[in-house]
Amino acid sequence: AFGLLSAKYELRVTAVSLEELALRLEAKRTLVERRERSLARTMRNLEASNERYRHLAAATGEGVVLCSGSQILDVNDAACRIFGHGEQVDPRQLRAQDFSRFVARDHHDHVAALLDASEGPYELALIRADGSTVQVSIKAVAAPPGSRGTRVLLVHDISLERELQRRLATADRLAAVVTLAAGTAHEINNPLTFVLASAELLGEELSDLELPAEVRTNLTGTIDDLMTGAVRIRDVVRNLMSLARDRGGEE
Repeated sequence: AFGLLSAKYELRVTAVSLEELALRLEAKRTLVERRERSLARTMRNLEASNERYRHLAAATGEGVVLCSGSQILDVNDAACRIFGHGEQVDPRQLRAQDFSRFVARDHHDHVAALLDASEGPYELALIRADGSTVQVSIKAVAAPPGSRGTRVLLVHDISLERELQRRLATADRLAAVVTLAAGTAHEINNPLTFVLASAELLGEELSDLELPAEVRTNLTGTIDDLMTGAVRIRDVVRNLMSLARDRGGEE
């Protein structure tokens, strides 16, 4: 009888333990399900964030290069066009490459700063896939949370801007030369008119003088040379003034 009572007691204790274990397992299962739902929401939010990032990266006109350290992880279409000299290169040609290999050696210090913590911008000479170079301005920001990368490089092609600046500087210098030429022409024209008039008057006066034939011939030749030189200077002055008027009309 005692053994039977002992067995019944043990069975009751075991049943209670199993019930407690079942309750604990159910609580654990509920906790795991909650965590799984929370993780699923987090993953969906992260995927939505990454999708927005990819969409913005594709839509922007600037080249976007995602790096982990110095290694290129991903690039957008604009970056592929910059690296491809107008023709978009395959992103696979850039992924897993060291970004520094696409930058002129004397600019590697700037690249190291951008990949570390500096925001920039820095103007660099970027080496394209075909070996040509292009002037770019690069800024850097931290990679978005959840991204595999560490830094995002924003690459802006400034070669056209620099070419326009060069042409503008050339135009400014040309305008200064034209202005100087116009001023010089006016300054020369006034005394030149006096020289021509005086030479003509001297020739007329010479014809009224009674001089030896040899002296008259020498003086007449000198006056003719003076007139020829003055006329040539007058033609040069007129060309300068014409150039100044033409350039002024273009501006």
